[in-house]
Amino acid sequence: MVVGSYKPRWLQVKLHPAGHSLTALAFVVDRAHPQYAGRLTAARQAKVLAAAQGVFGSSADYLERARVALVTHGIVDPYLERLAVAVARLRRTSPAQRAAEIGLTDALE
Repeated sequence: MVVGSYKPRWLQVKLHPAGHSLTALAFVVDRAHPQYAGRLTAARQAKVLAAAQGVFGSSADYLERARVALVTHGIVDPYLERLAVAVARLRRTSPAQRAAEIGLTDALE
Protein backbone atom coordinates (compact mmCIF):
# COMPACT_ATOMS: atom_id res chain seq x y z
CA MET A 1 0.00 0.00 0.00
CA VAL A 2 2.93 2.33 0.66
CA VAL A 3 3.97 2.37 -3.01
CA GLY A 4 0.42 2.54 -4.37
CA SER A 5 0.21 -0.98 -5.76
CA TYR A 6 -3.10 -1.58 -3.94
CA LYS A 7 -6.23 0.53 -4.10
CA PRO A 8 -8.69 0.64 -1.19
CA ARG A 9 -12.24 -0.30 -2.23
CA TRP A 10 -15.50 -0.70 -0.33
CA LEU A 11 -17.05 -3.98 -1.49
CA GLN A 12 -20.22 -5.91 -0.76
CA VAL A 13 -19.21 -9.37 0.46
CA LYS A 14 -21.37 -12.40 1.15
CA LEU A 15 -20.57 -14.43 4.25
CA HIS A 16 -20.46 -18.17 3.90
CA PRO A 17 -22.29 -20.27 5.11
CA ALA A 18 -24.67 -17.69 6.64
CA GLY A 19 -25.24 -16.06 3.28
CA HIS A 20 -25.84 -12.52 4.51
CA SER A 21 -23.95 -9.58 3.03
CA LEU A 22 -21.93 -6.80 4.55
CA THR A 23 -19.72 -3.96 3.38
CA ALA A 24 -15.97 -4.55 3.77
CA LEU A 25 -12.86 -2.56 3.05
CA ALA A 26 -10.63 -4.47 0.63
CA PHE A 27 -7.27 -3.63 -0.89
CA VAL A 28 -7.32 -4.58 -4.56
CA VAL A 29 -4.13 -4.89 -6.58
CA ASP A 30 -3.57 -2.30 -9.31
CA ARG A 31 -2.62 -4.43 -12.31
CA ALA A 32 -1.30 -1.36 -14.10
CA HIS A 33 1.22 -0.65 -11.32
CA PRO A 34 4.89 -1.24 -12.31
CA GLN A 35 5.41 -3.54 -9.30
CA TYR A 36 2.56 -5.87 -10.26
CA ALA A 37 4.19 -9.21 -11.12
CA GLY A 38 1.29 -10.69 -13.04
CA ARG A 39 0.16 -14.25 -12.68
CA LEU A 40 2.95 -16.38 -11.20
CA THR A 41 2.89 -20.13 -10.71
CA ALA A 42 2.53 -21.32 -7.12
CA ALA A 43 6.15 -22.53 -7.19
CA ARG A 44 7.39 -19.13 -8.35
CA GLN A 45 5.28 -17.34 -5.73
CA ALA A 46 6.85 -19.51 -3.01
CA LYS A 47 10.38 -18.88 -4.30
CA VAL A 48 9.85 -15.12 -4.36
CA LEU A 49 8.24 -15.07 -0.89
CA ALA A 50 10.98 -17.27 0.58
CA ALA A 51 13.73 -14.90 -0.60
CA ALA A 52 12.24 -11.39 -0.79
CA GLN A 53 13.18 -8.77 1.78
CA GLY A 54 12.12 -5.15 1.98
CA VAL A 55 12.41 -2.19 4.31
CA PHE A 56 9.49 -3.54 6.38
CA GLY A 57 10.89 -7.07 6.72
CA SER A 58 10.78 -10.32 4.82
CA SER A 59 7.92 -11.41 2.61
CA ALA A 60 7.94 -14.79 4.38
CA ASP A 61 7.31 -13.04 7.70
CA TYR A 62 4.51 -10.96 6.15
CA LEU A 63 2.89 -14.13 4.80
CA GLU A 64 3.13 -15.82 8.19
CA ARG A 65 1.72 -12.81 10.04
CA ALA A 66 -1.22 -12.62 7.61
CA ARG A 67 -1.86 -16.36 7.93
CA VAL A 68 -1.74 -16.30 11.73
CA ALA A 69 -3.96 -13.20 11.92
CA LEU A 70 -6.64 -14.99 9.91
CA VAL A 71 -6.31 -18.22 11.92
CA THR A 72 -6.62 -16.21 15.13
CA HIS A 73 -10.05 -15.09 13.90
CA GLY A 74 -11.09 -18.60 12.94
CA ILE A 75 -10.34 -18.20 9.23
CA VAL A 76 -8.21 -20.84 7.56
CA ASP A 77 -7.39 -19.86 3.99
CA PRO A 78 -6.36 -23.00 2.06
CA TYR A 79 -4.39 -20.95 -0.48
CA LEU A 80 -2.33 -19.18 2.21
CA GLU A 81 -1.83 -22.47 4.06
CA ARG A 82 -0.43 -24.16 0.92
CA LEU A 83 1.75 -21.16 0.19
CA ALA A 84 3.09 -21.06 3.77
CA VAL A 85 4.00 -24.76 3.59
CA ALA A 86 5.80 -24.24 0.26
CA VAL A 87 7.71 -21.22 1.60
CA ALA A 88 8.59 -23.11 4.78
CA ARG A 89 9.95 -26.02 2.73
CA LEU A 90 12.16 -23.65 0.76
CA ARG A 91 13.35 -22.06 4.00
CA ARG A 92 13.55 -25.51 5.63
CA THR A 93 11.21 -24.63 8.49
CA SER A 94 7.63 -25.48 9.30
CA PRO A 95 4.95 -22.77 9.44
CA ALA A 96 4.78 -23.35 13.23
CA GLN A 97 8.56 -22.84 13.56
CA ARG A 98 8.30 -19.71 11.42
CA ALA A 99 5.50 -18.37 13.64
CA ALA A 100 7.64 -19.03 16.73
CA GLU A 101 10.65 -17.30 15.14
CA ILE A 102 8.69 -14.10 14.65
CA GLY A 103 6.89 -14.29 17.99
CA LEU A 104 3.43 -15.39 16.87
CA THR A 105 3.04 -18.61 18.86
CA ASP A 106 0.77 -17.00 21.50
CA ALA A 107 -1.68 -15.98 18.78
CA LEU A 108 -2.22 -19.60 17.78
CA GLU A 109 -3.05 -20.85 21.28
